[in-house]
Amino acid sequence: MHELFKSFIDVDFSYLFSYDYGGQRLSCGNEFICYFVSTLYCRVFIANQTIVKKGEYFSELYMVFKGKVTLSLSAKDENEYFTLYCSNFFGDYQILLGLKSTECYKASSTSQTTMCHCIKKKKLLDLMSVFPVAHSIFTDRATKRRIEFRRIKKQYQNFADVNPDPIVDQKQIADKQKFTIRTYNDHSSED
Repeated sequence: MHELFKSFIDVDFSYLFSYDYGGQRLSCGNEFICYFVSTLYCRVFIANQTIVKKGEYFSELYMVFKGKVTLSLSAKDENEYFTLYCSNFFGDYQILLGLKSTECYKASSTSQTTMCHCIKKKKLLDLMSVFPVAHSIFTDRATKRRIEFRRIKKQYQNFADVNPDPIVDQKQIADKQKFTIRTYNDHSSED
């Protein structure tokens, strides 16, 4: 099994199976990795295709191995604020913490196709119940990833004027009663 998925295990997603926990390096172990990899399948998404809508539960853990995935605040193409590239994964904290998606995930419009290795939610949760060290690694990482994704999202919302105020936006900057606006003609001639 290892030879078949050598690049996946040793290079592309090696960080998925080990974790620094309190100064100690924890590893999921070869048995867990074999079971995990043996349940993977591939999903192909065309450019701009919705993967998971806001408010939905994740039915799979996705690991991007070709293309990009874009996150939007509410609906596809609205307020895109983050991009996941090859060797990134998503759906972990939603599955492990039992949360609905708080953003929309779509295949990037700049990639013709986006391909993901996937594992079904039920298979992942079954593996977590059998392998407690893997459960600790994945859950601790998922909790920290959720905090980081929320921080990035909040930062975007605060600085990108995501929820504009129509009253403030329509207000004129220069109050005509306080300022006199004069226009001068340019009478200069070209030499």
